[in-house]
Amino acid sequence: GMRVERLGRSSVRYGVGIFRAGEDEAAASGYFVHVYVDRASRRPAALPEAMYFFVIAATEAPAMHGSVADVSLFADAAET
Repeated sequence: GMRVERLGRSSVRYGVGIFRAGEDEAAASGYFVHVYVDRASRRPAALPEAMYFFVIAATEAPAMHGSVADVSLFADAAET
């Protein structure tokens, strides 16, 4: 499964967990941080507005235990 643990101005911290079928406790868990960077300055940049609101909407949607987020949805939102 995957969830948003923190939404910042220029970054998103995603939590991930791997579940065995039928188990409620994660067999392994971790996180990663996606920092948005301005290509020219190579410095952190604000999340694109569409992405920011997409992440908010996604975190308010009902969680699906054991599901894996479709990362292509994030890519589509970032392009708008």
